Amino acid sequence: MLWDREAFLSHLCFEESPREMVVELFGLLIGTEETWKAQGATEEEISLEAFAWDRVPYCPIPMDKGPWSGIEETVLSETECEKVVLDAFGRKALLPKKVATISLPQDFPVVEREDWERIRDWFRVDEDRLDKSLLAECASAREGGGVARVSIWGAYDILRQLMGDEGACLAVIEEPDWVSDILDTIGEMQAACLEQALKVVPIDSLFVHEDFAGKSGPLVGPGTIRELFNPYYRRMWEIARRGGARIFDLDSDGFVDPVVDALLEGGINCLHPVQPVGGTDMVKLRQKYGRRLILRGGIDKYALTRGKAAIDQELAYRLDPCLRGGGTMFGLDHRIPREVSIEAYRYYVKQLREMLDLPPAEIEGPGWCRMA
Repeated sequence: MLWDREAFLSHLCFEESPREMVVELFGLLIGTEETWKAQGATEEEISLEAFAWDRVPYCPIPMDKGPWSGIEETVLSETECEKVVLDAFGRKALLPKKVATISLPQDFPVVEREDWERIRDWFRVDEDRLDKSLLAECASAREGGGVARVSIWGAYDILRQLMGDEGACLAVIEEPDWVSDILDTIGEMQAACLEQALKVVPIDSLFVHEDFAGKSGPLVGPGTIRELFNPYYRRMWEIARRGGARIFDLDSDGFVDPVVDALLEGGINCLHPVQPVGGTDMVKLRQKYGRRLILRGGIDKYALTRGKAAIDQELAYRLDPCLRGGGTMFGLDHRIPREVSIEAYRYYVKQLREMLDLPPAEIEGPGWCRMA
């Protein structure tokens, strides 16, 4: 089903909703397409079009948040198995093509504080960071029912991009003033873009990518988020909310529960993909936080590898009444791995729809689009 902006926002913000929302957030993991083809999947199934997932047209605010380093991305070497590039941060980044879609940086531009002073200008305020022609198209698409969404740097994510995970974790502990300076600089650039964009188009959703947690928990604690990250989050959120935004969505894998309270204080009101494998439980989150927290994802993808009884058990638990009636996008908690057979996926879709009183999936025009 194709949702329009008003119905989409009404559903997620715990208002009137025609029915439950079912989505595929991320799509297939590398290797799954080949596995499904060998198992007899149709092209419509491989594209996910056959499963009639709910979707809304996103209208991205055309903000270039940098870095404006003057470094042109260049392929340094490439084989059948891997590619090495020099990216816009000046990093050598390795992509193992058969197992990954995101390159892994091998070095970083910031080691010492002096390095940051040298590259600070990469994130300067400039009116050309906003593409005005595309901004007008965004406004038109929103008027046609699309959701205007703007993506900002994650507070932790930009530190990771500049310093790597080890450097970022040390910096928030040992040099908090430096971290605040970096986030103030990034925030100033983005705030100028948001203010300029709001003259043309309202903002419906603010999106931040962090990925600062793993199975054992987050890489930063609630104190760090409250003291260093929340001033940055709140600055961005206040501008977006003044422009009409209702959703502040944070993307992080892993066990995020220890920092949810702190994130809420920073303005975050939506989480995805809500991964059970690390211990994050969408039912328990809804029971604890109620309508303060929108949840997207939350269904354990690995349950689909353990047979029909396991799928039924997983759905019986995750589709709890406390999660129904709005505020939830039901879907798998990340990409579909090759261990999930097409037969199991078909069964999962059938059971999900039946248990939520939705009609059977039927192809309905241009199909699946990523909802993460």
